[in-house]
Amino acid sequence: DLHSFPTRRSSDLEIGFIDKKGKLVIKPRFEGPWRFSEGLCCVLYGGKWGFIDKTGKFVIEPKFELPCEFSEGLCQVQYEGKRGFIDKTGRFVIEPRFESPKEYVVESRFKDGICQVQYDGKQGFIDKTGRFVIEPKYEFAREFSEGLCSVQYGGKWGFIDKTGQLIIDPRFEGAWTRFQKAFVV
Repeated sequence: DLHSFPTRRSSDLEIGFIDKKGKLVIKPRFEGPWRFSEGLCCVLYGGKWGFIDKTGKFVIEPKFELPCEFSEGLCQVQYEGKRGFIDKTGRFVIEPRFESPKEYVVESRFKDGICQVQYDGKQGFIDKTGRFVIEPKYEFAREFSEGLCSVQYGGKWGFIDKTGQLIIDPRFEGAWTRFQKAFVV
C-alpha cells in the first residue's frame, strides 16, 4: 500500500507517495491525492483529476472535475458538469448525464452491481449499464447495508430493499447508513 504525503515548494503544496517503510515511491508533483482503489489513484494535476498507477504514471490523463475511486471496475467522474462512469482505460461506459449531489455526499461507488446517482434533483440507483434499477424519487439515498438502504422521502427517513420496495415507511427524522442488527434513527 502507498500513502500520500505533502511537501511544500514555494507557496504551493505538492503531494507524493511513500510505501509502508517510508521509502519515496512517487515523487511529489500532484496538487491533491484521492486514494488507490483497484490499482489506480485519482490525483489532481493542473487543476483537473486523472488517474495514476503505482509507479506514478498517468493511466488516465487529468480531465475530470471531481474525483472518486474505482469499484467493480468502474469509477464515477464529473466531466463538463455532469457525472458519468469510466472504465480503467478512461473510456465512458455510462455517459455523463447525472447531477452532482445536493448537500449530502452521494455514495458514488458500485457495490453489488448498483450505484447511487442523482437525476432531475432526485436520487436513485443504476446498474452497470446505466439503467435505473431503483427510480430516482428520493431526496436522499444512502448506501445499502445488509440489504437495506435509508432514504429520505417527503422530509422523513425510511428504508428500502434492493428492489426499491419500501420496507419501513418514512417516519424518522434521520437515519444512519450502516446496519448492524439495527439502524440508528
